[in-house]
Amino acid sequence: MNGIGKRIENMRIAAGKTENEVADAVGMSTDEYWDLEAYDDEIIDVLSVDTAKRVATYFQLSLLQLLVPNKSSWPTKSIVSTVLVEKVFSLIFRPILMEIQLCSLSIFQNFWKSSG
Repeated sequence: MNGIGKRIENMRIAAGKTENEVADAVGMSTDEYWDLEAYDDEIIDVLSVDTAKRVATYFQLSLLQLLVPNKSSWPTKSIVSTVLVEKVFSLIFRPILMEIQLCSLSIFQNFWKSSG
């Protein structure tokens, strides 16, 4: 293990903290925190963004610095903007568009039944 989990573990050890101390400070159970250090995908696949931010803040990092420690690997602003737009679209507009499609289908079906 030499990914993000190991980096988090190393930062905790360097800070002289136990898993339980960090878990309590960031609002996680000790088992959840243990998983964070043990499994690199835990921070992306399991933690909420708020919890991941609390972990980053605990270690005095931004979430981006925690996830991608090598600044040369950070995405450019245009890539970040594109990802944010896609997230906003998928979280807000996609459900609205699906609702519009369902309403349109229902209106069309009702029209078809009444005209037939």
